[in-house]
Amino acid sequence: MRSAFLIKAAVCASLSLAIACGDDDGDSKKKSDAGSDAGADGDGGDAGPPPKTYASCSSDGWCWELPRPQGNTLRGVWATSEKDIWAVGDRGTIIHFDGKGWEGLDSGVTEDLTAIWGASASKLWAVGLAGTIVAWDGKGWAKATLPVGAEAGADASVATNFLDVYGASESDVWVVGEGGAIWHFDGSSWTTKSNPNPQTLRAVFAGTTGKAWAAGDGGVLLGWDGAEWTVATTGGPGFLALDGTADAAIVVASGQAGYFISNASGAWKGEQVPGTTHLRGVWLESPNRPWVFGDGGVLFRFDEATKTWTKLASNTTRAFLTADGLDADSVLVAGENGIIMRWDGDARSLISNGSSENRLALAGSGSKDVWAVGDEVLHDQGSGWQVVDPKTPRALYDVAAVGADDAWAVGTGGTVLHWKGKVTGFEPVEVKSLAWLRGIAVTSTGGWIVGEKGTLFAMINGTSWIATPSNTSADLNDVWITSGSDAWAVGANGTLMHWDGAAWGPYPISSEAGAVPTLRAVWGAGAKDVWAVGLNGTVARYDGSVWTVTRSGELYSLNDIWGSSASDVYAVGSDGTVLHFDGSTWTEQQTAVGETLNAVWGSSDKNVLIAGEGGALLRKTK
Repeated sequence: MRSAFLIKAAVCASLSLAIACGDDDGDSKKKSDAGSDAGADGDGGDAGPPPKTYASCSSDGWCWELPRPQGNTLRGVWATSEKDIWAVGDRGTIIHFDGKGWEGLDSGVTEDLTAIWGASASKLWAVGLAGTIVAWDGKGWAKATLPVGAEAGADASVATNFLDVYGASESDVWVVGEGGAIWHFDGSSWTTKSNPNPQTLRAVFAGTTGKAWAAGDGGVLLGWDGAEWTVATTGGPGFLALDGTADAAIVVASGQAGYFISNASGAWKGEQVPGTTHLRGVWLESPNRPWVFGDGGVLFRFDEATKTWTKLASNTTRAFLTADGLDADSVLVAGENGIIMRWDGDARSLISNGSSENRLALAGSGSKDVWAVGDEVLHDQGSGWQVVDPKTPRALYDVAAVGADDAWAVGTGGTVLHWKGKVTGFEPVEVKSLAWLRGIAVTSTGGWIVGEKGTLFAMINGTSWIATPSNTSADLNDVWITSGSDAWAVGANGTLMHWDGAAWGPYPISSEAGAVPTLRAVWGAGAKDVWAVGLNGTVARYDGSVWTVTRSGELYSLNDIWGSSASDVYAVGSDGTVLHFDGSTWTEQQTAVGETLNAVWGSSDKNVLIAGEGGALLRKTK
């Protein structure tokens, strides 16, 4: 949300941060974990080499490998020049481009950041949920402490979710948010201002003449005349974005149901942009040439000559949530899963592709032989991640590797695949089942596959699988082998099954909280030290004779567990949760990931990977 008339012009050919120009981004459906069978068709990949990145890491050392530079949804973008571009988003994400590459910076907060604005390269503000305001002084980001009560002025509440920030100078900055909250920074302190119509405000714009505008739910649009806020118009679809000329005399707003309004003709006039849903970004290229961006990757530009809206191809279905002009005819947009694009007139540049892939499992035989499976299959043999064709449209839910030329993957519809090296690739293995297969464990001497309704297969002859009674009808989600006569499988409603070398049978779990919820993963440091995790943050441990629930009752779910030893164990789950066990205590680690994490695996205690929704794949090294 940024006037177009402030920054020096440039063209796509000279933009060093772009991946490529043209229409080669691609997009795909996203598979859910609720019974769908979407193929692993991916987003089409980056069109050319990825942009240079320095590092985008959390305070606990988890660094993004895919997508680059990061994969959290971006909700605000701001540029002071071609070599000074900022974007903010979920889980306190702040990334910066310096003309050479992207770098992730520590915001000092974990709340979702919703907007960013700057008066100069050394004076920027970003705002977010729970009353979050962070300021950049040219060296680092620091959280602002807002006044409360009488010191703050009218209607003070620092718990308000802030949704937008904009200013005319470093001593004239506005922030708006839920409940009609309006805050103002005068260069030294923050105070609130009275709102005559306290609908939630989702956008604000300020001009160099002291004028400002704010818009939000219920179609409310407020104007600031230097002394007070008054209602300019109200009613109709809600507004989501604002932009205007430098003096704030001409203002445009876009919003829900494709609604667009402008005062360019001297009076406020609204219309529906055809073929759109929610328009979450707007950019005023010139007083009579607005652009709008929104859900489903839609992009429309107004043609002043014909007085019509022209749709431009974006080649993505991910939502655009924010826009900022770079110069007189160039605009940056960003949004869902970290996507960033640029338009120079009709020319489109893909800066960050983001990802909508769902990564479900990780495994490997060593640091130079690692697999990630889910909506797509990735293989890293020491030189970076490469997409591998699984030769099936089926979604893959687990993977196990014995060696560089010996790996297995399982998935929906009874899918079992065997990797025999680059020359042969993946080959399907028949198991005479259409069951949803969710877990596999393989050693050099044997293996097990588990799936829905108690489905279970045992490996024979090193390459064949035979149906084996599991003695349960519960859905089984994961399996772990400690030896040929000792294996564990976990599943729905706290199901825990044990293989004793002769048969599978149920094994009780002791829990003071009562019934044990669904277990999703199992892993062991040894025959007498095995862990299982699942819904409600449940963690259970086996000591060689008894299973005991050691943690439960959390708001998050745990989806996978892995460790390098009994004193170095990781568990991952919903909302980017990562827990670490050091041999005595579980502690939560900061990952800066907003999406659900489904998998964790490492080649050693010094090289650990986590993966999940939104294409998230991060690595921690020591």
